[in-house]
Amino acid sequence: MTIFSDSGVGAIQVSASRNNDGPVTDADLRDFAKEHLDAGAKTKDVRCGDFSGFYIHFGTDDMYQRQWWLRRGDTMVLVTYTSAPENKGTEESVVDTIVASLKQR
Repeated sequence: MTIFSDSGVGAIQVSASRNNDGPVTDADLRDFAKEHLDAGAKTKDVRCGDFSGFYIHFGTDDMYQRQWWLRRGDTMVLVTYTSAPENKGTEESVVDTIVASLKQR
């Protein structure tokens, strides 16, 4: 799912999957985020609505990205916010509010 505003500067993408073998662990999240963690991304533990996990952010010359790697029970959620680097922080409070409202159904 993608969320954006016609007058905004970035977009949020939300994806989720289920682990048929049991609960998703922090180790599972870190395994999926390995590429970014190996590149030096620093994590911050977070609680977002019904989910917990960690947050990272990073940028290149072409884009700025924030990622929330989240879990609850057998569900894993990845929320990604992407914008141009010059727009970093512009929609931060709106994006944080959306991510904080995540609920498991």
